[in-house]
Amino acid sequence: MKNKLSVLLALLFLLCTAMCCEEFEEYIPCQVTLTGIGKVEHLDNAGSVPVAPVGGVVSRQAYMLRIPLDFEYEKETVEGTYYEYILTDTIANIQIISLTAYDESHPAGTDVNELFMDYPLRQEDQLTDYKYGYMYGTVFYKIPRTLPQAGVHRFKVVVTTCKGEEFTKETDEITMQ
Repeated sequence: MKNKLSVLLALLFLLCTAMCCEEFEEYIPCQVTLTGIGKVEHLDNAGSVPVAPVGGVVSRQAYMLRIPLDFEYEKETVEGTYYEYILTDTIANIQIISLTAYDESHPAGTDVNELFMDYPLRQEDQLTDYKYGYMYGTVFYKIPRTLPQAGVHRFKVVVTTCKGEEFTKETDEITMQ
């Protein structure tokens, strides 16, 4: 009896596995083209969820930068359908240029991208895998690896594609304490 039950459970497991794998084969390829950068936003990451800073002021330790990208899709997407989004031109480089002095070592006009890192927790719309030609999400979230000096800050974000197309967007001012 134990053998029959084991065989039945094994068959049930294989059937479920086969059904799950079938789902992944239903992804439809969809070419997407980067067309620009949306409104770059400052966020306060002090709570359980990042929010807009109150009164344009944020703690330096809780600062987050939200960089949304705009894309054009080759076809109209249908909700509930699984797509494999493939970039027509991959992103080669992302720069965050400080338009004000970031700290003593990084005056205005300095590329401070190396002082930021991708937000380590997965956000629903977070952009990943862009360097490999596939796209999941449409937004970069960056947090400082090196804290900026206290004061008013502004940044310019530059996204360059492998074919050399360049998109730029500047932030509003933010006061970091």
